[in-house]
Amino acid sequence: MTVPFILLTGTELEVLEDAHARMLGPGRVSADPEPGAAVREEARRSLTVRGLVGADGVLLEDEPLTERLALALDVRAGSEGVLVVERTVQVAERPVRAARVAHLTPFGACVEDVAHDDLLGEVHGLALLTGPAEVTQALTDVLVPLHAAPGTGPPRRVRSSRAADLVRDLGRPTVLAEISWAAADRGPGPRSAVDPGVDSWLAALGPRGCFGAARPTAGGGRDGREDVVLAPVDPEWVRDLVDRLVRAVVVVPGEEGTMTG
Repeated sequence: MTVPFILLTGTELEVLEDAHARMLGPGRVSADPEPGAAVREEARRSLTVRGLVGADGVLLEDEPLTERLALALDVRAGSEGVLVVERTVQVAERPVRAARVAHLTPFGACVEDVAHDDLLGEVHGLALLTGPAEVTQALTDVLVPLHAAPGTGPPRRVRSSRAADLVRDLGRPTVLAEISWAAADRGPGPRSAVDPGVDSWLAALGPRGCFGAARPTAGGGRDGREDVVLAPVDPEWVRDLVDRLVRAVVVVPGEEGTMTG
């Protein structure tokens, strides 16, 4: 199981990105006033008390935690692509969403959990992983339930992009998953490794069977309508798909060097 080495609010993460940029060079940070300055100042004070940012607003150096944090921020900023896995589960008759985002480089990934807390708002958890197998495992851990069964029967057609409609139309799966790829301008992308021209996939996973399909790049229309046909698949279909996407960027440790931290 992937355990984040640090948890941050969305505002704290923004402040740390600025603090990291200041550490690399003052010219990297805009001097223009930021919206929500009071909230950002409170976040900066919190990070200062925790020993992550100095009084000058610069990310502190020569500390194990801040060294890992600086590396994670480097990976997020310099990734060759971002692989996002989003899952929706039913909790008390309402869909609850969470996302795990992998910022990919040839040497490994910064895996970022993004969730919403009723008290704190958006919360981010950061972890550093090396090797394609480790990254694939981290992403599929949050998608494929232990009791997922191979899909059987005819394909299932869905005509809505709304989570509640999808859960209903797909037989109330344990997990409704979307896998999306966004390539950096300098990155080759995984299209040669998977389906040319496709960068989003939908899957329904649970004890009543697993179903999956490529999703139209344009997504649903303004009324939330779309037409996707999900074919029966084995639970390993998700793992294989994610692994091919990850290995389009991340190499086996030793072939191109390693990521430390």
